[in-house]
Amino acid sequence: MFGLIEADSYLRLSPSTTVWGEASYRNGKRRAVKWNSTADYLLLYPYVMADSVGGDLTCEQYTFDGGWAWQNGRFAIGAEVSFRAEHEYRTIDPRPRSIVTELNALVGASYRWKSYTWGVTAGGQFYK
Repeated sequence: MFGLIEADSYLRLSPSTTVWGEASYRNGKRRAVKWNSTADYLLLYPYVMADSVGGDLTCEQYTFDGGWAWQNGRFAIGAEVSFRAEHEYRTIDPRPRSIVTELNALVGASYRWKSYTWGVTAGGQFYK
């Protein structure tokens, strides 16, 4: 069971420039977790931590996301950055603790020519 608070915003600064952003906070418990004590199981498999006793995990997550886009005639460029921090822990033995820090960045550009739009994107991720 989780509680979640979210906020987002979209703002057109001019006819050619737009910015947006989001933020969220989630808090709750994952009940009866057994054999998987890793916060991002699908991303980290097969390097996961497991315990045979199991129990409830308390979870807390913060996310932030923001971007910018500009278009002028046939050209368009944009960028977006997102951040996620997550903490999962148990207060009784065994005491697993998962801390996740994830930062993603994307940048892209496009050019419209006749009935085609050509584009290129580049991105990176920091995960710990």
